[in-house]
Amino acid sequence: MSSLSHFTPLLRKPFSISISVSRREFLLLLLPFCALTVHHPPIVDIPADDIFNKPLEAYETALRNHGPVIGVRRKGRLEYILGREYTKYLFADDKNLSFEEGVATVLNLRFILAIRGGKFFKDVDRLVASGMIPRIEGITNRIFPIFMKHATGLVNDGRQRGEHVDFFAHAHHSIAESMLTVVMGEQYVNDQHLSIIEDMAHDIANMTGIYQNLSYFARTFPWLWRIANWTRIIFGTLLYRYFFVLGPHIWRELRHNTFVPLSRSEKEHDSDEPLLHFMGRMFAREDGTVSVADTLWSACLVLSLIFASVHQTAVVAVWVMYELAARPSYIPAIQDELMAIVEPQADGTHHLSYESLRNARYLDSFIREVMRLKGDTLGVCRQTVQDTPMGDYVIPKGHLVIPMASLSHRSTEYHGEDAELFDGFRWVEENQPAVMVSPAYFPFGLNRWACPGRVLAVAEMKMIALTILSLAHPILEGGKYTVVDPLNITSVQPAGKLFLSPLAQPLI
Repeated sequence: MSSLSHFTPLLRKPFSISISVSRREFLLLLLPFCALTVHHPPIVDIPADDIFNKPLEAYETALRNHGPVIGVRRKGRLEYILGREYTKYLFADDKNLSFEEGVATVLNLRFILAIRGGKFFKDVDRLVASGMIPRIEGITNRIFPIFMKHATGLVNDGRQRGEHVDFFAHAHHSIAESMLTVVMGEQYVNDQHLSIIEDMAHDIANMTGIYQNLSYFARTFPWLWRIANWTRIIFGTLLYRYFFVLGPHIWRELRHNTFVPLSRSEKEHDSDEPLLHFMGRMFAREDGTVSVADTLWSACLVLSLIFASVHQTAVVAVWVMYELAARPSYIPAIQDELMAIVEPQADGTHHLSYESLRNARYLDSFIREVMRLKGDTLGVCRQTVQDTPMGDYVIPKGHLVIPMASLSHRSTEYHGEDAELFDGFRWVEENQPAVMVSPAYFPFGLNRWACPGRVLAVAEMKMIALTILSLAHPILEGGKYTVVDPLNITSVQPAGKLFLSPLAQPLI
């Protein structure tokens, strides 16, 4: 006959089970059971004028008074802004906070999430991480002469006309030619194709809302603006020029060739092949052919690479050059460094390899400091895919969540008591290059979705700056520039009159 008497001594003794969970995880567990007592972050009314004209002061004040998590309405949308203490959760939580959803919403590209199972961002990431970065040395060797050629032309043109130069146009054009060379090959570089690439980069910037803050109509009637803008661009530049002119070349390269699929390729990284052929190997079927659907998809991916690499890198290159011109005391050390790293060639010319650029530590430090302090406010973002605990609050599903970048980039806890002070050579001995991201510095994002192309982007910024400094001394009229869009410093270049005073003797 069974009895519980054998277990009585055990039952009389206290016992416990230790489960270690963080406060945030505990809230996640409780969330389904406490829907009636959920507290959403406070909604703070910030005047539109303050949001668009002095966002640093407006958002930081609102977070200080109502934070560390607040909701703010902007351009007809409720967004949630995080203080520095919760930024790390934004980047670490891929389950509740989606990079793809957030970027697609911000860039007015939500339709791409419904195409090919939402693989757009993953395919772009794979293209850059596997098709470009492993070949960065060969890519640098091919495109450095392009930057040198355009720098020489810009300095000579400025000398002949005696006027200020359009540095954004210079950076935009140089990077466009470089990317066309890398993606499709030198045989496709001509004035017509370059014009299409540059116009597409500019139009996509408009289509995705990068310049939306500058238009009262676009800020006040965002949906109407999107419809009008998209209609103009899709049935204009996109279809008429890109798909009808460059499209046939992409079609021929992918449909008229056979490729060894990456899964069976012994040579995954061919330094001489254009990126388009890497796409061919990436999408090749077992018989080596690329389907019609994958060919059209590849054309779309090329388009996204053009925008991301040309526009964004050109904007930051302008920031770097304007800051150099506004802080001329940094220039001699960078020019001395250039003379130490440049590689003389047998034909009497000079060359900068990727290894040379990595050794440009003074310029690298300067670039990192520019990107840290140029005034980013709302840059990287995520979107909640379900109700998400954040501190003492729960952020509802389907909303953008954005960290206040300036609170991390200028934090004394992260960067010391002089965090607000611009020190261009702060990072020379710190072993923290411009491409290294952290919760204290995330202009390229952080963790899984950190920009995979930042290695090439910083290399291009260095080539743009060094080729100019090898030929001329940049001078900014009045020693200052104007911030055109304080809310979108990340993607909109500053304005100013930049003059290039030719050196008596070119350095390279």
